[in-house]
Amino acid sequence: MDEWDVPRELRSIWAKRCGAEDGTQPGCLDGTHCPVPHCGAPGPHVMTGPVAVHGAEPGDVLKVEILTADPWVDWGWNAIRRGKGALGNLPEFDEPGTIVMPIDLAKRTARMPWGIAAKEGGGAKAEPSETTNGESQSREHGVEFPLNCFFGQMGVAPAPNLGEISSIQPGPHGGNLDNKDLAPGSVVYFKVNVPGAMFSAGDGHGAQGDGEFCVTALETSMHGRFRLTVLKAAASGAERGAERGADEGSSTLASSTERSMFHPRSALTTPRATTRSHLVTMAFHESLDVAERDALLDMVRWLHAIVQPVAGSVTETQLYRAASLVADMRVTQVVNVKKGIHLRFPKAVLEGFVAGTSYETRYPKDSNNNKNKAEDEAAGCEGLGFGSQGLDAEKLFAEIDAEKARVEKEIASVGAEIDEIARLLATAERGLTAAMEQETNSEMRRSRDRTREGADGDGADSSGGAKVNDDENENDCGEMPDEETVLKYFAEKGRKFVDVNADLVTQLADIERRVYEEAVAFMEDEATEEEKEEAEEWLAARRGEREDEGSNPAGGETDEDEEVVFAQGREAKERDEEKRKEQAAAAAAEDERRRAEEAEEAER
Repeated sequence: MDEWDVPRELRSIWAKRCGAEDGTQPGCLDGTHCPVPHCGAPGPHVMTGPVAVHGAEPGDVLKVEILTADPWVDWGWNAIRRGKGALGNLPEFDEPGTIVMPIDLAKRTARMPWGIAAKEGGGAKAEPSETTNGESQSREHGVEFPLNCFFGQMGVAPAPNLGEISSIQPGPHGGNLDNKDLAPGSVVYFKVNVPGAMFSAGDGHGAQGDGEFCVTALETSMHGRFRLTVLKAAASGAERGAERGADEGSSTLASSTERSMFHPRSALTTPRATTRSHLVTMAFHESLDVAERDALLDMVRWLHAIVQPVAGSVTETQLYRAASLVADMRVTQVVNVKKGIHLRFPKAVLEGFVAGTSYETRYPKDSNNNKNKAEDEAAGCEGLGFGSQGLDAEKLFAEIDAEKARVEKEIASVGAEIDEIARLLATAERGLTAAMEQETNSEMRRSRDRTREGADGDGADSSGGAKVNDDENENDCGEMPDEETVLKYFAEKGRKFVDVNADLVTQLADIERRVYEEAVAFMEDEATEEEKEEAEEWLAARRGEREDEGSNPAGGETDEDEEVVFAQGREAKERDEEKRKEQAAAAAAEDERRRAEEAEEAER
């Protein structure tokens, strides 16, 4: 305490509630038993309060304006507790200890006591001191970072039926919020549960990231100022108090925001806040999934209660969509047993719903929202590289190549399907030929049997029994479609895909024709001499390419050209099909000749 100039007031609190003035706890020196595990249970946090607020009654809302939050001393600390934190269950991060960090009150910065410090003025670094876990540190050593001062703890007394609650867990009453958005300039709203509200604040944080992963932030002693105001439900009924804003000429976003706290559909049950730029809802649960759902639902209902009096046609579903478009969800902390989620909705968008103000009013032209407007217009939607800055040949060629690649990919896909149809057609032809061949062979066998029956007289076999022709049931599979029907079916399928292919090729030709026409028009009307020369070179190159391909460079391929190409393709396929048929017929004839020879040999 002497080394870091702990204020006398804090020393007396420690001595009274926690241990000796030197910062130790009697009976805890051996590390096995500490008489006061959390100095001043319930919980480890240094708090100011509770403060009774005159006139606050259950059902009211306590409005807490955070005016200031400033470090009281020029140091803070960060600690890791064994087995605690987001990575506390991993051995490599289970290194408990406390590190003290120096704070520059004038610059409002702190310094992490590790890494290489920037040299300023060539001054020597201060001598290092030891932390509680033996790490070397110095007030001049390490990486400097900015402060973001706020109170991690703010809240009112919880509902009486909940009893005493540890300061570790946040909840509907507030408590260990650890929300870095609640800095000076913000306003937090709490539901009053007991007479007087009993507001408390503490747990000064000099800096903290969303998540507070290792359980602690830059913990430091801070002083601050708050303005506490009791908001009462309207005497004529909560619902009227929320809805009358549409009829009040002096209605503002702030007053609408506060009246909505009493709307039956969006009554305040868990802390909400407003910052200079956003509305904020908060939710807490062991599961982040539950917390994010609760924070989002609370925001949508809160927005609807604000918007409904002046824009009654806007629905909760539409505001749910709006949240998906412009709101930001953040993980407040993951270490306070109940994890925290807070959702931020921009006031600038909400003002558009409530006041109908223009975009320019809500987003001034010198804001970051418009910094790329000129660039966006230059590269806007004028198409194919012809922007307000003239012909961008590189972009033009890239867009042509991309479009061409897309069409060629579709053509290839259709070509693959055509090939598959051709394969199925060939398979069907072979199956049809085999079936016809089988039918012919069966008829020949039946003819031979009838001849034998005539020679034998009554058709009895050598054993005196009736002659049974087993071939009668060989093909009991229904009527076999004729060859013409099968070929017609698959030919129609093939023509369909050929037509699709032709359509895609025509699309590609149209694209190139449009590019050609735009390039000529631009060159004639707007281009500089240098751009004209560049465009002429490109057009000449494209003419050469198209001539090599045998097509018209200015107008693309004609319909006649396409019909000739595809007619030739169909003729080639028909020739291939005729050749396959001839080969199948020759094979069938050879098989028939061979079977006839075998039959004659068997008869002999």
